[in-house]
Amino acid sequence: MDMCKRMTFIWKSLLRFVAFDNLGLDETRCGMPEEYSDQPGGKLGCDSLLNMFQIPFQIYGMIKQELLVKARRSDPRLTLKV
Repeated sequence: MDMCKRMTFIWKSLLRFVAFDNLGLDETRCGMPEEYSDQPGGKLGCDSLLNMFQIPFQIYGMIKQELLVKARRSDPRLTLKV
């Protein structure tokens, strides 16, 4: 059971990392990826998030997040929302 819990934690962490860090999605608007576990093709389902065609969007999301963080350092009034 412990191994199952650890693997579930790793899976959830991976999906959250892809959704929120790589794609730059807002969790307050989209929800959590584990809520879509019964819809793999849904907007935050594992087939949608881990699809190889999402890689360009992930790269774009990472670059955009990085640029927003740099802009935020120069002007504290800016928000970090994508």
